[in-house]
Amino acid sequence: MRRHWLFIIILSSIPILLFFIFKSRNVNRKVWIKEYLNTQVNCSALLEVVNPPFHALLIDTHILQSLASNKCYTEERRARLAIDVLSSNSLIKEHHTKYDIIYYQTPTDKDYLIFYDTETRILPRMHLDVSGNLFIPHNIERFLQYWRRSKFAYCLGLNMGRTTNNSYLSSDKTVQAMSSLVNYLVSFDVYPLLNGGTLLGWYRECTIIPHTYDVDFSAPIKEYKPELLNDLLAGKKFFLKRKFGRVNCSTLLEAINPPFKALLIDTYILQSLANNKCYKEERRVRLAIDVLLSSSLRKGHHTKYDIIYYQTPTYKEYLRVYDIELRILPRMHLDVSGNLFIPHNIERFLQYWSRSKFIDCLGLDMRRTTNKPYLPLDKTVQAMSSLVKYLATFDVYPLLNGGTLLGWYRECNIIPHTTDVDFSAPIKEYKPELLKDLLAGTKFFLWRKLGRLGRGGSVQDFVRNSDNAQIKAEYGPHWYKDHPTKQFSWSSSHYNVKKNGKWSKSEMAEVYKIYTKQPLAN
Repeated sequence: MRRHWLFIIILSSIPILLFFIFKSRNVNRKVWIKEYLNTQVNCSALLEVVNPPFHALLIDTHILQSLASNKCYTEERRARLAIDVLSSNSLIKEHHTKYDIIYYQTPTDKDYLIFYDTETRILPRMHLDVSGNLFIPHNIERFLQYWRRSKFAYCLGLNMGRTTNNSYLSSDKTVQAMSSLVNYLVSFDVYPLLNGGTLLGWYRECTIIPHTYDVDFSAPIKEYKPELLNDLLAGKKFFLKRKFGRVNCSTLLEAINPPFKALLIDTYILQSLANNKCYKEERRVRLAIDVLLSSSLRKGHHTKYDIIYYQTPTYKEYLRVYDIELRILPRMHLDVSGNLFIPHNIERFLQYWSRSKFIDCLGLDMRRTTNKPYLPLDKTVQAMSSLVKYLATFDVYPLLNGGTLLGWYRECNIIPHTTDVDFSAPIKEYKPELLKDLLAGTKFFLWRKLGRLGRGGSVQDFVRNSDNAQIKAEYGPHWYKDHPTKQFSWSSSHYNVKKNGKWSKSEMAEVYKIYTKQPLAN
């Protein structure tokens, strides 16, 4: 059973519920709860299901990523395991069809393992945890990074026909230093690659070129860590001898500037601009142009760009972006660089973009005898829009919830007999400064606060973007039928509400507060 804490605030003259939701690990708390029906399970339970009747190393990247994020799900799929080749004679793979089994070897006096996958893989030895018969990488994220880079590539071993092979660098000492440097960089989540003459020597002749006098590594700019530079400057293990060059985002913008007016929507480049860490890559840049310009521009003549169209509906506060799927984005202030229009607040644009997929409602005819709404429609929609914009200034991006979600999905409208409007947001977006601003009543004010923040665990995906699973969970199998009543309670009437106890009188003084409708003094 999923357990959630609810942190609820009711805002404005039109009642609007905003839920901050997260999973609690403390099952002894007493509170009304909702049980959201899904396949998420405790990760320990998943490991028990996967546990084989033989010793094996868990290499299933999907399961490992679930363990790392503490979001585990049961699935009907074969779990990938690796067993030591020394155990191969005692195990018949055909007797264990629920597993996808490969073998690995532990070479004597080596610091790596050899995996005989579809392609040979080489991975460094790592500390392992034990769960039943499973050996699990202690640092899962690092194992996954190594696994992605583990394909074994062969060198050519050409005979260079040199008259002398006396090395400028001591081979043993150099290899030890290279290994030590790699381990050091990995501790900062930087995974270096052979580069320059060192790469040439390895690929061409399987060794370090005898007359070379340095060793070359490279790493992607996205792995750059300021703390690595600070540690090198401190000289704790390695030290910085020379630093050369700088990143200039203006140069990048000049390089991608198109010969036509366009909106920059390339999330990768936008994130680089936001971080002020820019570098050039041979990749197509994503741009959006106004549909009014579509007749004057031939996309086939501009192959360095991935071009889509957008439309600006008259008297609307949003754009329609015709991507692979239709997107809806609020209008935002833009900066100009050459022919590029760039969102002024890039981080906010990226947040909106990640939530911009357009989902249509059903528009069912509810066959009511009267459709006279309890809430004035225009005023309510204006208040909802104003609240969404207000919350976005605190980097809180609310989602429709409860009866408001049901009304939108079912009938493309606010349910006529509903008495409030419901929003929700993940607990990770909770901001103390938002609560302070609500208490000050600068734009919206706090009417009622219910619940308290507990010891949070993993955050639940609260609203799914393409199905009605949440609606079915909350309103049952007959969610598509109308239930006109003024007695509906969010805390007791939903289909999936279960009683988990109640707060004591002393607890109620803390968790349930009603405020005056006047803004409170600071």
